[in-house]
This record gives sequence, C-alpha cells and structure tokens, in this order.
Amino acid sequence: MEVGWSSTHRSTCVLLVDPARPPPQIESVLAEEGFTVRVAVDSADALELATANAPAVALVMLGVADAPELVAALDARDIPVIAMAAAPPSTIDVVTRSRLFAVLIEPVRTEPLVVALERARDSLAMLREVATVRARIVQLERDSQRYREAQRDRVATVAHDVRASLAIIALVLSSLEADLPASTHRKVALARDALARAGAILKGAIEIDSVPSSGGPEAGQHVTAASR
Repeated sequence: MEVGWSSTHRSTCVLLVDPARPPPQIESVLAEEGFTVRVAVDSADALELATANAPAVALVMLGVADAPELVAALDARDIPVIAMAAAPPSTIDVVTRSRLFAVLIEPVRTEPLVVALERARDSLAMLREVATVRARIVQLERDSQRYREAQRDRVATVAHDVRASLAIIALVLSSLEADLPASTHRKVALARDALARAGAILKGAIEIDSVPSSGGPEAGQHVTAASR
C-alpha cells in the first residue's frame, strides 16, 4: 500500500516487541515508510533497546510475557505505546489500557498502523516541547526573582548612603545655626524642610520599589495600606 509519508518519518525509531519475532513484512513496511525499526523478543530486551535507542514509539504485541509491566515501564519513560492484540481492547486490563496510546487489532493494515505511529510520535514531540517551554518559564521566573532581589539590595544600599548623607547635613545645619546671625535662621529652616522632603521622597521611593510585581498577597497588602 502506498501511503506517501516516508520523508516525514526519517530518523523516527520504533521499538517493535514481539516474542515470536514479527513477520518480515511488518519490518519491511515500516522501513519503506521511513521508520528505523529495533526488534525485541522479550521485556528485558525491549528495555535494553529502549535505553540504547530512545525510540519515539513502542509497538508491543500483547502476547509478550509481562506485557503490563513492560507497558508500565515504557510509559514511565514517556515512550508512547501502541499495542497490537488478537482480542478486542475490552479484554485488556483497565490500568494497562490507560497507559496505551492506541490498540490495534490483528491483522493490522498498513495505513492504520502508520497513522497510529505518526500520531504517537507527534504526541511525544509535543509533550517534550511543552516540557521544554515549562522548564524555560521556570528558569525565567527564577532569573526574574534573582534580578528583583539584586535590585532591592541595590536600592537598600543607595537608600542607606543617602540617609547617611542627609543626616550629616542635618547635623551640620544644627551645629552652624547657633553661630549664624538671626537673619539666616529662616534659610536654615528652609534647608531643614528641604531635607525632610528629600527624606520623605526617599522613603516613598523605597516603599514603591518593595511592592511585589507578581500581584500576590503581599502586593494586595501594599495596595490596601496605600489606599487608606
């Protein structure tokens, strides 16, 4: 049967598990469709090949010994499993069936087999892409948190230095006021007011910078306090 998907399957490895060894035509059909086939005759052989080849899909004949355990082990490795069975899916236990990507009843025609393998491969690729995106999001959140913490440290350092400078200026004004003529006392008072305003502006800037940007509970508390 001509299916025409050969080019899309290049480099796609399929693990084929059959205790009786699969008929040569299955391997040849999959090879013609562009799949790379690795054949295992039992569970131990299958897991060894899965480790060595990282298949995109596993095609398991349910007649293999310990089939439920093999399906569970492959599923734990995020390898989609397509089962080929002589009996209807209703005869497969519920737990095993929940771990299967699809069940094909023998005899299997080429087109449904290739379609199932294609969909399983694409499903795995999508899951891996989602996992990569999620990991990237987590990393970006961590980087953002580290940046915010570093920014708060810088603000705290600058605030400390500015407060120290304002305090020194205030002490100098106080020490000079007694020696200055009365005509300059108003100017000293204006300078003190300016220092107080600078201190208030600095405090407000620090409080704004300390408001969390995530919109979490702490941010809500700051907003509530500011609106009073």
